[in-house]
Amino acid sequence: MRRCIAALAGVIVVFASYAPARAAEPLRLTVGTLGAIGALDPRTGASDVAREVWNLQYPTLTALDPKTLDPVPGLAIAWSPAPNGRGWVYTLRPSATWTDGKPVTADDVVASVERAGGSARVVDDDQVEIAASSPGQLVNVAPEHVLESVRDLDKNLPALGVGAGPWHVTARTDDSVQLDARTDGPALRQIVFRTYPNADSLISALHRGEVDVVSGLPYTDAPRVAALSDASVNHAPDGTQYLLENSLSDARARQAISLAIDRTDLVAKTVDGIGTPGVVPLLAPGTAFAPDDATQRRLEAALDAQPARARQLLADAELPNRPLRFAVPRDAADRRVADYIVGALDAVGVHADIVDDAPYDLRLVRATIRDNGYGTGPVQPATSVGYPEQVAQVQDRAERLAAGAVTVGLFQPDTLQAFRSDNVTGWLRTPQVRSLVVFAPTTTQYSQLVAAPPPPGEEASTSTYVVGAIGVVALCGIAFAAAAWIRRRSIA
Repeated sequence: MRRCIAALAGVIVVFASYAPARAAEPLRLTVGTLGAIGALDPRTGASDVAREVWNLQYPTLTALDPKTLDPVPGLAIAWSPAPNGRGWVYTLRPSATWTDGKPVTADDVVASVERAGGSARVVDDDQVEIAASSPGQLVNVAPEHVLESVRDLDKNLPALGVGAGPWHVTARTDDSVQLDARTDGPALRQIVFRTYPNADSLISALHRGEVDVVSGLPYTDAPRVAALSDASVNHAPDGTQYLLENSLSDARARQAISLAIDRTDLVAKTVDGIGTPGVVPLLAPGTAFAPDDATQRRLEAALDAQPARARQLLADAELPNRPLRFAVPRDAADRRVADYIVGALDAVGVHADIVDDAPYDLRLVRATIRDNGYGTGPVQPATSVGYPEQVAQVQDRAERLAAGAVTVGLFQPDTLQAFRSDNVTGWLRTPQVRSLVVFAPTTTQYSQLVAAPPPPGEEASTSTYVVGAIGVVALCGIAFAAAAWIRRRSIA
């Protein structure tokens, strides 16, 4: 009987202690990547992790829609052209504060824009004017009162963690940094970035469950990561595009050179298929700035992968009486792309030599899509003038560059990532649209994550514990009654 009582007590203790212990654990996401974290101070930092920390901790005047990358409001709630016609005036969100209680001010915005190389001025307490051809500011706004008083944020953790975003820095080492949620809003309470010395150790950490997501793996590791049964591989454009600029005077020669290049085969053979082919140059992020579908199809049909048509055009085209000078950066990935293009041109009878600088006939450029000279920020039709005209200008410029084959797109390199779903879930809510899991143009993905449910059969429910406790009580009662009956019979 004593054993029954002890068993019952054990069940009750387990039942009483299990749920509170689980509830006390904050939901934590660990991101693994390659390369040093370095400085997190916005004045000196440069790593991918540093930039992601700033995106999580420091707001931007404008933001991007996570699905379309079209512009949406950020710290600014309204904007309109400046009276002098040389910039835009932004109205700041009221009551925005830093984690130390100080307000986010127009001075913070101006100082951050100027630190990034822009020109800005304070209009009044809640308005700033920024010199730009069109609206849009993706510069992270940092607390100027902190930067003025602290020479090196990396040596002062409380100062480093002053932010106004959903999460802020609370701990760091040489190879990791932790951010905690600053409000009760997101289910994800902690985000930890941890760096690893090489791809082998990073993939091993993913396999062991030491990290929930990895980013920045070499293209060649895609098959190895895909072979892991407990991880999902993901890749999407990283915000850049390879472009081919052509300075030849004969339009037939320019078109022929574009037609000689099979973009899909180029991606397959230079980046192991981890890329997105495309003929049209991307001059701004977001679907609003891209030419319409009919224009895209027409340009693709006129400029992509028709070597026979390329030879026909070259028969009548005027080319220099020498190999073409093909300017290519020294980066190894750029050289692989350039070598493929040289081979494709040679196959249609055009010879090209790779050179490092001007003068050139062809030039390979890896351009950041947002660096387009037009601005990419959010626009509210009620407060903005001329935005439809700006969209039309970007679309028209992209079409004219491609149609004349002066600048044509090649492909967008993708970032290779992989993630687990046994700790957190909510990744890629629209899986038909490829998007980056972390280190994306937006940080919305983090706020979508929730705790993963336990595997079936691994964790008993509360009702199971109750039923178990009742069962033990019943068994003990039966055993007690049986023992009493036997005792009475033996006495009789």
